[in-house]
Amino acid sequence: MMKRNSKKKPNARSQTWLTGSIWETMKKHLKIFKDLILSNGDQTTVFLIASKEHTIHPGSCILLYENGFDEASCFTPPSEQACPVIEQISGHSVVLKVSPACPATEELRLLYKMKEEKDWKSQSVLQSHDTVTLTDLSPDTEYEMKYAAVGKLNYTVHSDVIHLRVIDKKLIDAKESVLETLSLIENKCSELMNHNSAVTFSAILRKIQDMMKYCQTYKQDLHNRIKSMIQSIQACEKDISALTDLLQAHEESPFNKSDLTEWLTVKEKELKEVDVILQQLRDSGAEVNNNLDSFLLDTSIKNLVCYTFSSLDLPDDLLSDQENFLNPQMMKRNSEKKPNAGSQTWLTGSIRETMKKHLKIFTELILSNGDQTTVFLVTSKEHTIHPGSCILLYENGSDEASCFTPPSEPACPVIEQISGHSVVLKVSPACPGTEELRLLYKMKEEKDWKSQSVLQSHDTVTLTDLSPDTEYEMKYAAMGKLKYTIHSDVIHLRVIDKKLIDAKDSVLETLSLIENKCSELMENNSAVTFSAIHRKIQDMMKYCQTYKQDLHNRIKSMIQSIQACEKDISALTDLLQAHEESPFNKSDLTEWLTVKEKELKEVDVILQQLRDSGAEVNNNLDSFLLDTSIKNLVCYTFSSLDLPDDLLSDQEHFLNPQMMKRNSEKKPNAGSQTWLTGSIRETMKKHLKIFKELILSNGDQTTVFLIASKEHTIHPGSCILLYENGSDEASCFTPPSEPACPVIEQISGHSVVLKVSPACPATEELRLLYKMKEEKDWKSQSVLQSHDTVTLTDLSPDTEYEMKYAAMGKLNYTVHSDVIRVTTHTTNIREESTRSKIFNKGVNIFSILTGKTANSHKHIISTLQYRIEDMREVGTVDESDIILVFCPVVSRAGTDIDQALDIFNHNTGSKLAVLVVLHHTFDKEKMVPDSSRCVNRTDILTVDCLFYEDTGLLKCQKNSDAVDKVVNWLRQQGRQTGVKIRLHQNFTNPGQNGDQERERLAKVNKRQQMANNEPSTRKVKVFSILAGKIKNCHKEFFDILRNRIENLEEARTVDKSDIILVFCSIVSRAGTDIDAALKNYVYPTDKLAVLVVLHHTFDPEKTVPDSRRCVNRTDILTVDCLFCEDTGLLKCQKNSDAYDKTVYWLIQQGAKIGITISPCQNKSSSFTDVFSSFLPLRGRWE
Repeated sequence: MMKRNSKKKPNARSQTWLTGSIWETMKKHLKIFKDLILSNGDQTTVFLIASKEHTIHPGSCILLYENGFDEASCFTPPSEQACPVIEQISGHSVVLKVSPACPATEELRLLYKMKEEKDWKSQSVLQSHDTVTLTDLSPDTEYEMKYAAVGKLNYTVHSDVIHLRVIDKKLIDAKESVLETLSLIENKCSELMNHNSAVTFSAILRKIQDMMKYCQTYKQDLHNRIKSMIQSIQACEKDISALTDLLQAHEESPFNKSDLTEWLTVKEKELKEVDVILQQLRDSGAEVNNNLDSFLLDTSIKNLVCYTFSSLDLPDDLLSDQENFLNPQMMKRNSEKKPNAGSQTWLTGSIRETMKKHLKIFTELILSNGDQTTVFLVTSKEHTIHPGSCILLYENGSDEASCFTPPSEPACPVIEQISGHSVVLKVSPACPGTEELRLLYKMKEEKDWKSQSVLQSHDTVTLTDLSPDTEYEMKYAAMGKLKYTIHSDVIHLRVIDKKLIDAKDSVLETLSLIENKCSELMENNSAVTFSAIHRKIQDMMKYCQTYKQDLHNRIKSMIQSIQACEKDISALTDLLQAHEESPFNKSDLTEWLTVKEKELKEVDVILQQLRDSGAEVNNNLDSFLLDTSIKNLVCYTFSSLDLPDDLLSDQEHFLNPQMMKRNSEKKPNAGSQTWLTGSIRETMKKHLKIFKELILSNGDQTTVFLIASKEHTIHPGSCILLYENGSDEASCFTPPSEPACPVIEQISGHSVVLKVSPACPATEELRLLYKMKEEKDWKSQSVLQSHDTVTLTDLSPDTEYEMKYAAMGKLNYTVHSDVIRVTTHTTNIREESTRSKIFNKGVNIFSILTGKTANSHKHIISTLQYRIEDMREVGTVDESDIILVFCPVVSRAGTDIDQALDIFNHNTGSKLAVLVVLHHTFDKEKMVPDSSRCVNRTDILTVDCLFYEDTGLLKCQKNSDAVDKVVNWLRQQGRQTGVKIRLHQNFTNPGQNGDQERERLAKVNKRQQMANNEPSTRKVKVFSILAGKIKNCHKEFFDILRNRIENLEEARTVDKSDIILVFCSIVSRAGTDIDAALKNYVYPTDKLAVLVVLHHTFDPEKTVPDSRRCVNRTDILTVDCLFCEDTGLLKCQKNSDAYDKTVYWLIQQGAKIGITISPCQNKSSSFTDVFSSFLPLRGRWE
């Protein structure tokens, strides 16, 4: 270039390729290149820096030799993408709208992560799609998202990050529910506006329209606010709590679902109630008309009666709250919201009842109205004094309304007095709304009511035309304005018969008399002395008072119920009958008082005698027991005063509220129950006699005699308690048993040998007392208890002596035997006795004991010796003619008797054998089984006796019968075996002197002479009386007697008979049936009477009680027999004994009154023997 500056460019020196835009391009390429290096992880890609002119890309470019090609291409990165746009969010997924890819983009991806995470998740986007859906998003979580375009060499360009939050579906559903509820409320209001009541009354329609309008306005405003809030939350501009707060604010607004639903429910209920009443008013003939003035101006209308709904126009709290809430001037929207505004209603329960009441009155007024000038309307007018409804009355053409007030329902008339055919009723006074009062009444069966006017100034009305025992219905009527009448409830009334009222009064009067009588008895000497008696009488008085009060209240209530026809008149009859069956019936109470008076008199008599004898009544026994100067303390003790009283027990149970069945355990004859039986009375008299004798015979100042009361079941009635030698322990004082009379064994000139009975356990010393007949003072000779004979040697010959045996017990108490008389002779009685024994061999007995008999065997043996001549005890079986085995029952009767029979099996041989079974008891009337049932042998006689360990053999009828039976059996069996049994020829009944015996024998001889003078063919006539169904037992019994007595025949009437047989079958209780048999018939005293008590059974060995206990008359013989309705009288030992006893008694008693009763010839010898032995044997025990 020669001419270098020929083409010189201007500003050539300042010219540069590094312009501003090139500079930016180079910086951009530098950033892209560095990003490629950093993001490259492939070792096969190499990054170099080179220089090469490239006019298309001034400044710099990035050349890419791709996949080993030699040709380079300029690397163009993808364009930066627009941010993804949220199209839809639903639950856990979101749909995003994305921009399309540029030419340099090889792949599109959507990157997202939770805000707190570092690593992005990626989801590929197809270049052909413009949306992408993410489904694994968590609700209520903020996410970051961006859009990525990937070019060559994985060069990636990201969009800006957007923030997104998924709202929980429940919150979205809550939003939808709120808006849906408001729409439903609008629809429901639209329906209610077509309701009959809403159409009829504008006040109801207006309220429903307001509700619909307010809900529409609120719903539109709420929808806009929720939409805006959700967009802000999804874009994470606001927290999700903002939407929650908005929904919560809705719940606190007066448009919440609860208030709106309640409001609609209340309004529907109000509409239904108004509809029902409105329909009934229309049906009754009332007219709905809001133009009241047209009726008031009508002169043809005299009275205008309006059923007025008075609460339809009342303000509605919820609507007021909604109006205030929607008012833009109210900044604090919910500041004055009223609680429970939605459920507020004027239709309360009381208002509903008032409306029903007014409806009833209004319809009754329409029905009862007969005046064409009275018109009935239905209206609506607010009236706060009468909420709900009222009846407005425009009376007599007046423009001023008054509330119609019906008369108050009068109270039922109250029965004040009922007497025969009239009744006085107390009536309530008239209320202000009453213009007239009437009493209506009729018989229950009648239809038409009778009427009687009642003056308002009077409070009673009297009906005088009522029939007794007739049920009446009565009611009270009050008449008000428009002749509206109110009736009281109907009462029922019955007049009770005067006889039943008198019976009731008699029952209560009896109980009052019993109380008064008890009060008197408590002042009795014995009741004051003994607390046990006083307590029983006091209990009776207390129980009667309690029962009377209860019965009075129940009768009063019952009479009121019967008079009010609530119960039938039979209820009072049943109550009085229940009283008669209770332990407070007149019979039981009267019997109880009679028994107690009798007991008190008996105790009084004994108490007075005890005091008169010097005994002291003192209940403080300890003071005497602690007194060392007192050696012996003797107490006459009443031992049965504390015994339980059956009637008082029944009464206590009856009054016990826990006893539901009041009379379930009532004891029969409880009123007549008494501890003071005949035997106990005799025991008390016996103890009284002993106690007085102890006082009289006592000469020791250290012995004190007291009177006390202490329960002692072993000794009923009384006992004598002895505290001996300063002891605190008491023992029952038992006197010695009365000893048997001494038996003469040998008499000589100056001496007599006497056999004496053994001592009983209570005997401490035995003595034989004797004196000449003319002397007064008794001589005494001691007898050793181990000896059974005593010899008197200082007697004068040919002299009559009186002798008796004495047993001395504790405190020197002495009991004597009966007196016997002995005459001494100068001749040698011993020689005569010896000669007699040579020609008349005596009777030898041997006794065997199987247990402890308390000397009862000695008593029985001495009694037999007293009756049978020449009877003596021997020491061996071989020497004896008779064996007596005494068997006390210890374990069981059968077992003990079997052991006793084993003795007979080895020892009896041809000897007479008697088994005496001893039963231990203190009760003389105890019933024991017949032990002969346990003995199968017919050659052994078995008898039962009663004994007690303290006193030995008891003095009772059973023991007397047993000895009689032994003597009779020995005489009969002795003739068959050759053993001659003879009674003492000079035997006299104890207690009778010689003159009395001679007089008795003279009377017997006289009767025998009279009988001998009568024709031998004279018949003895028998008349039978039947008390109960006994089949033909009376005929069987008579036939048996006729087979044994030859001059016996039947009589047709009582008057023509000599003997009366009364047959009494036991149906209920023995005592009751026997009493009935004896009370229903009058038996002449000049005739022999036999009571045959028949016990129904099929068991011939049945044990029955001795019926003699139930018969107090001594002129009647009582026997027990067994029978069966199919077979008649049973063949058994009891019936056989009854036949024998009847025959013996008839023979004995017939001889006394001059009736000759002749035994049949084939049995005359045995009956004569029996009769000859019967009389003397009875005296020993009686």
